[in-house]
Amino acid sequence: DQAACAMLQTRLGTPSDVHLESAYYDTADLILHRAGIRLEVVRAGRHSVQRVTLPPALHRRDRLIHEAEAVGPLPDRGHLLAVLPPTVVAALGERPLERVFALRFTRSTAMVPQEKPVLEVTLDRGVLAVAGTETAFAELMTTDLGRGDWAAAAGLLSDVSVRMTAEDRWERGFRIAAGV
Repeated sequence: DQAACAMLQTRLGTPSDVHLESAYYDTADLILHRAGIRLEVVRAGRHSVQRVTLPPALHRRDRLIHEAEAVGPLPDRGHLLAVLPPTVVAALGERPLERVFALRFTRSTAMVPQEKPVLEVTLDRGVLAVAGTETAFAELMTTDLGRGDWAAAAGLLSDVSVRMTAEDRWERGFRIAAGV
């Protein structure tokens, strides 16, 4: 909620902020989504990147991410086809890609504590826009910097109302776009 975000922002000190828009694309029949593939064009100011994220495979645990500079706001079909598995390329065929939803948000990043950081903290605040409807969100992500001194950062979330979620933005966007 707003009060929790304000309290957290105060505890982060002076973070670096960047304004982002991340637009997610698929076919009308959601071929990429059904295959667990994410296609997004991320814009920060005048700079855009196309990101294709493939699901984990039998031989690897993590998702595989392919990025390329984006020339404009629309996906580069050539880059997409070059990194997709052949079965998905065949299923995609000549189907047009459509913008399914977009995230517009401000990303604030800070090191906690500032003197000898043990965590990188990222707070994203913005809206998820689907079919003319906007849903506000605020998400907190932390990354352990390998220092192991969690006690120094334990106060970060004390008295801040947060809840854990296993659903990421991509899943939430497609769920809302499907009206679920």
